Amino acid sequence: MRQSKLHPARPLRPPAKIFLAAPNSVEGRVIIESIVTPGLDQVGAQAVRMSNIKPDKLASSILDNINRCDGMIGVMVRCNPHVFWELGVGFALGKPLILLANDEREFGLLADAAHCVLRSDDIGETRIRFDVALRDAMQLAASRTFVVLPAQRPATP
Repeated sequence: MRQSKLHPARPLRPPAKIFLAAPNSVEGRVIIESIVTPGLDQVGAQAVRMSNIKPDKLASSILDNINRCDGMIGVMVRCNPHVFWELGVGFALGKPLILLANDEREFGLLADAAHCVLRSDDIGETRIRFDVALRDAMQLAASRTFVVLPAQRPATP
């Protein structure tokens, strides 16, 4: 869009980055492929996953990536301690959280602090609930985001 007095140029916001806290398991991958990825694609968000990281750099890399993300999605399958740790970091940093689980008990202590989505046998129904939670979380993330724009030069005659 050209800049004019009627329509000043608006800075383009980069796509939201969402950290995926999910176990590296068949069930975790199925949930990501069938529910999470289509939802992120629909809203134009970018998934951030941790893979192929050297063990000595794992914690610092996870912390850096969570800090840079706009929100988090936790796939709660079989109470994976790594997923809980990553979600705890996101919670401490004030990131909007979306939790996907098969059972309410898997939400744990984060149930009151997150958008919780229970999976059902109907993937379409779960996708709808997930999409609503994702939009709510992204609105929350946008309201918490402060953008510093560069100073504008005064117009020259």
